[in-house]
Amino acid sequence: MATKKFPSELASRGTVKVTDKLLIHNIDTGVKQYTTVDELLDALGIKGQVKFPAVQVRSAGVNTLDDYEEGTWTPAIAFGGASTGITYTTQDGTYTKIGNMVFLRAEIELLSKGTATGVATIAGLPFTVGKIAPISIYASLITFADFLEGVANVSTTTILLREISNAGTRTSLADTDFANNSLLIISCTYTV
Repeated sequence: MATKKFPSELASRGTVKVTDKLLIHNIDTGVKQYTTVDELLDALGIKGQVKFPAVQVRSAGVNTLDDYEEGTWTPAIAFGGASTGITYTTQDGTYTKIGNMVFLRAEIELLSKGTATGVATIAGLPFTVGKIAPISIYASLITFADFLEGVANVSTTTILLREISNAGTRTSLADTDFANNSLLIISCTYTV
């Protein structure tokens, strides 16, 4: 019978003996028998998947992937930082975080733009923005000059919405540019 020591990162604290059955000897819990490799891999938590802890364990190694997460977020429009009376037909957001990069998408369709006034932003990003990042935008029933622009705002969880004229003048979008049924679909990649 061959005996092989498990790598310490598997945290098995024991050995495996290759016989007609798979036996794991764990210092803490004793011997456990598995009848198939799938059963063993499932018990070790490594069957077809890589699992990261719920709280990131940061690594200084530049070649070490130390975080992965998939989830949903709730994108929200704000005018002047307020959302008074704003209601939605659709508020849908998803993200994937790999290491320090966040890939997100969102769809926001207003039912009512409410009574808040001021500069338009999208709030509720799932992670604080580390470096400024442009976003890709599809817009319907929103008025703007010649070009629509969105930027993930550093040290916040918001996206700034702006218009750019052909002459190069940049101004922020505001509540007056939106209708009760405005639609935004966005995608963005940014660092945390």
